[in-house]
Amino acid sequence: MTKVPLYSLIHQTVYQFVGLKKLPFSEVVLIDPFNSGTMMTGFITDQINDELYTIFVPTAPNPTNGNIYHVPKSKITFLNSSTQDAMRTIMGMGTGTCDLIASAGKSFVSSCSEESKKQLDPDLPTD
Repeated sequence: MTKVPLYSLIHQTVYQFVGLKKLPFSEVVLIDPFNSGTMMTGFITDQINDELYTIFVPTAPNPTNGNIYHVPKSKITFLNSSTQDAMRTIMGMGTGTCDLIASAGKSFVSSCSEESKKQLDPDLPTD
């Protein structure tokens, strides 16, 4: 199977998504790379210096594709969310993003619906 084109990449990606292999991303962030007001979910892949980070912004629903941006720290909103939760929202084409963005704290006021909360955590009790 390892000789099949893209098998290794798909295999590693699946293992990362199901939690069997550590994701190569250190933190989940929001960036606005074009100063348009449109925020993108990304992952820090490298810190170049104290003020410049490399961010990978995956595409949905296939997070193995995406774009790389070099972003000043002042333009990054750090989220208090796990990389697995962020990947789940990307693979789900945005479902569950409400809680992800709410983890940024006061800078993003969010009143997520119960349905949105359940998309990230299906084990939440129902009323």
